Amino acid sequence: MLKRNSKSILTLVLALILIAAFSFGAFAEDVEYTTFKVSNGYGMAAKAGVSVTIGASAEINVDLKVKCVNEDIIKEFVKTNESYFSKDEYTAITESKEFKNKGFGGGLFWRVLGVCFKKNDGSYNYFKNAVNQEVVVDNSKEEEFFKKLKDFTESEAHLTGKLTAVGQSYIPTQACVFVEVTRIQFEDGTTLRVISSSNPVVADQNGNTSTVSNGSEGTDLNLLFD
Repeated sequence: MLKRNSKSILTLVLALILIAAFSFGAFAEDVEYTTFKVSNGYGMAAKAGVSVTIGASAEINVDLKVKCVNEDIIKEFVKTNESYFSKDEYTAITESKEFKNKGFGGGLFWRVLGVCFKKNDGSYNYFKNAVNQEVVVDNSKEEEFFKKLKDFTESEAHLTGKLTAVGQSYIPTQACVFVEVTRIQFEDGTTLRVISSSNPVVADQNGNTSTVSNGSEGTDLNLLFD
């Protein structure tokens, strides 16, 4: 995850509503492989109505309807399927701030995916900042996880809150709010998104915090499901 005090907080900006379609599939001899793609990054949630310069501040109202998976479903999945994880894996997930605290669903989701679909070194950080990272389900354990994943459903939700943006440059800059999103897309084009409402980031439209940044550290947003 890109740090909040970085001059540029985004290398990847995910749209919360507009999702591109992908077409993919893989087959091996006598075995049909199921695939999906994972992305993780920040999506723009709101813009300030005015531009700010150094020392000036502006209030940003976030009021956005989204469709995403409730993070409680991810936590329940982990607890219900504890036997599928090693002791170290289970501890790494359940002792993380993303699991213990409310509002970090986007971060929790890529951690769980990293453990469930062990690629390369098997690290739960594998899908952090992923950009359409393709996953090939190629063993029985992964197949079982995949089937459970397909049972997840997105729900209508309302992302709301207020943040203060503070200008950091003499150049007038429009402030925007970004939140973390982890998304997977299946072969049939359907998607699952999990959104973090905690630790939103204020930056310019390109995700750069050198010209505008948070003026209210620790201010979280509310993600309310219908």
